[in-house]
Amino acid sequence: MIGGILLVIMFGIFWIYGWGSESTLVTTSTAPESLGTQTIYGNLFILSAVFTVIGFGLLFIYFKNSTASALFTSIFIVSFTILISPIFQKFWFNIFITNFHGATPNDSNPDRFYIFSLQGLNIPVDLYGLKIALANAIAQLVMILGLFGRMTPPQVVISSFLFNFAWNLNHFLCILLQQINSENRIFDDYQISNVYLFAASFGIAVSLLIKKPQNFRIFGHNNFSAILSQIGTFFLFLSFCTTTTFYSLKFVNVSGEFSRSYVWQEAFLGTFFALSASVIATYIFAILLGGGKIGMRESILGTIMGAVIYGPVAGTCMNIGAAIATGIAAGFLSALFFHKVYAKINENGIRDSYGIVLIFVISFLGTFLISPTVIKTYYNYNVNLTTFETSQSDLTGGAVNINAARWVLVYVGISIGIGLSTGAVVGIILMIVDKVTGNEY
Repeated sequence: MIGGILLVIMFGIFWIYGWGSESTLVTTSTAPESLGTQTIYGNLFILSAVFTVIGFGLLFIYFKNSTASALFTSIFIVSFTILISPIFQKFWFNIFITNFHGATPNDSNPDRFYIFSLQGLNIPVDLYGLKIALANAIAQLVMILGLFGRMTPPQVVISSFLFNFAWNLNHFLCILLQQINSENRIFDDYQISNVYLFAASFGIAVSLLIKKPQNFRIFGHNNFSAILSQIGTFFLFLSFCTTTTFYSLKFVNVSGEFSRSYVWQEAFLGTFFALSASVIATYIFAILLGGGKIGMRESILGTIMGAVIYGPVAGTCMNIGAAIATGIAAGFLSALFFHKVYAKINENGIRDSYGIVLIFVISFLGTFLISPTVIKTYYNYNVNLTTFETSQSDLTGGAVNINAARWVLVYVGISIGIGLSTGAVVGIILMIVDKVTGNEY
């Protein structure tokens, strides 16, 4: 509760002094300099944060008699991460990027606004730092989708702290590689590999080690809890539609700044079409596979899986047809998973509360298959993307470098590897905590 109050106060301060006041204009390179850009970008961030907290909080209420723990889990994770994430951000940023010397990055790099945010010797709290923290919190909430109801409060606190450490390790290692590769205009538009794929890998590893509950009754639901979880799904839908791309500066431009540097309409539209297609496909295939019935879990997760599978290239790809096609595929896989696979995973005790295995499959396909395929296709057909703005200092224009597809696969491998390994370590620690507190295996 205290963390939630601090989070609200923090948002209020930024609204009054950073984004909501015409008399305040940030003139450094750590944030948008244009007042109009600040307003748009800041408002979208606040909306995305609020929708995320409410969305996941209501989503966890799906299990009856879990209202208090559901709201506590969501608010605690977001609040706790907002407070400690900047410390881990600065630590791993210094390890991989500046060697603890506070060096200034290359001013012509497309991600220079993000790098400027963390330069120097102090621990900053600004727009990009909060964006990183929110991505971290979302990843934790995704991980909890597979473990909700299976961890005690002490385990939640310990896992959140250790997850922050591991997530930032993975994130900034990928940042290091992103900077040294030959095509740093493309990374992962919605951070699917760092958020959803990493969280799913981490959650699966923990799930295999912690105690599985024998009482299935606590995982039941009633009509009231089902309605609240559907409302939470709606807020998560809105969260995706108000989230901007993480590395939205897809060109080298040292001569000026404009809104297009931060907010990409292709990302909003592509995400919306992918989500819409996923919703429709999930319901259609659920009816076909379920004999006319639609289960709650596929209805909930299938609604947002379209954004997960299309997220890696949502701000790069201009083809709405690709968004629709991948959304349909995500909807089909969601229905298939819950009707054919989910029951087998949990037949001897709950191992996957909500569907973390599905999230792993969808995020893996989006990052390992969809993203490289789209990039390779644009390269083969010599397409100059309008999402790669041209400028006087950008000699490559909107052309796509084939090396980007290869580097995407590197990010995927790193996220899975660090997610599984650190998740296994955390799982062992949580086992020890459970034994110490008297919950024998």
